Amino acid sequence: MGTQAVLEAVLHRVTLPLAAVMAFAPGTQIPLPEDALERLSLEGAGGRRLAPARLGQHRGFRALRLSSDEDEAALPQAVKPLKMTSAPPFEPGPSPFAARSAAPPATAGTGALGLAMDWDGDAGEAPAKPPARRGSSA
Repeated sequence: MGTQAVLEAVLHRVTLPLAAVMAFAPGTQIPLPEDALERLSLEGAGGRRLAPARLGQHRGFRALRLSSDEDEAALPQAVKPLKMTSAPPFEPGPSPFAARSAAPPATAGTGALGLAMDWDGDAGEAPAKPPARRGSSA
């Protein structure tokens, strides 16, 4: 018998959007159901399911224990995984600022020193011309 067969032990199948897969990096965790170790599947070519299995160990190594369909039926049914969906489209509502008055608050007209200022930036009696700098010819 020189024929070879490739068998795969499938722990769990997860469906994810391509964007999530492209964002995978070392350390990315993929959530698995708690009973995933009890519900493995031995699969052949093309993903054909050959037998249900459980994860175990033999002589200190990880091992796959084949189980019967009756054993699998006795296990509690797995919770169906949630599908990832996109958020609903944004619907703008009324502005929280629409009801506010356009007039500035009462304290908006005072400067840092409490002097009344008009909106042109003049504070009380301003000098007509700023003092000249030293060394300037003005």
